[in-house]
Amino acid sequence: MFCGSLPQSSEEVEISDVDSSIFKEFLRYLYTKSCDVNADSAMYLLYL
Repeated sequence: MFCGSLPQSSEEVEISDVDSSIFKEFLRYLYTKSCDVNADSAMYLLYL
């Protein structure tokens, strides 16, 4: 995606599979090892 024969031409990477709020919660978990999991976000966080 970032190198090779077809590198991205823009600085933004679009992740269309997950809502932005879920992805922010995933990033918060990666950096702090804590997150707010509820019934709506649990499956999405497991997917990521």
